[in-house]
Amino acid sequence: EEQHKALNQINLDIGRTFNEHPFFNMNKFGETGRAKLKRALQAYAMYNKNVGYTQGMNFVMGFLLMVNGGNEQEAFLMFVEMTKGNIFEGGLEGFYSDSFPLYHQFVYQFGQLFEK
Repeated sequence: EEQHKALNQINLDIGRTFNEHPFFNMNKFGETGRAKLKRALQAYAMYNKNVGYTQGMNFVMGFLLMVNGGNEQEAFLMFVEMTKGNIFEGGLEGFYSDSFPLYHQFVYQFGQLFEK
């Protein structure tokens, strides 16, 4: 059930990801860029079942695919490393976990910085 929901959300978000960039533009590369993004996101959702797929991951994974020449495996591995706890305590996974704890922490901290 959760995997089915993740696949549906991924399918919705693929068409919303960097539409103007040639890699994802249907008039430039057709389905190639979008298919790579879909497979990489599905792989992550299956790899990290605690988080699965959350909106917003498509832009991070899409960016990784754009800058690495469309290498799905490399983009997947980079995303896995980014979500581990070696960047922030808990990794970027906190941006995508239930209740988005890292997002709320960032909003609070940026608010504190901008008050000064």
